[in-house]
Amino acid sequence: MFADTSTHGGLVEGPTTGYLGANDPSGLIGVGALAIAQVNQLQSQIDAKADGAQTTVALAGKEATITEGSMSQSKINGLSASLSARALQTDLISGLAGKEPTIVELPQSKVTGLVASLSARALQTDLISRLAGKASTQQLADAVAG
Repeated sequence: MFADTSTHGGLVEGPTTGYLGANDPSGLIGVGALAIAQVNQLQSQIDAKADGAQTTVALAGKEATITEGSMSQSKINGLSASLSARALQTDLISGLAGKEPTIVELPQSKVTGLVASLSARALQTDLISRLAGKASTQQLADAVAG
């Protein structure tokens, strides 16, 4: 179940342990092949990361793991009422049970009068011709401003 770590100083293979096994790129760097400039650049990159003290300060204002009774009432005020006002899963299931998932066929009884209603609406060409002689919104704005 567990990998044999006896020959690796007890380290389990992985990038967070420092032991990378066969994937360890440090074997590619020959002795004396790493220039001081490269080491300095690496050190400056490491120094730019948050250190332990900075991390401690940043985490000081954060809530520790929430445990039973550890969260103040002011932080959860109204939560219970808000959750109670939501629909229960069973209510949603029963409410949606009678609904049609996709309109496969629309019965004539549901579209009675639709054709007549659409026919009574003005055609696009009628609207264009009737609006052709009317002032534009810019012309109205200019007239009001001037």
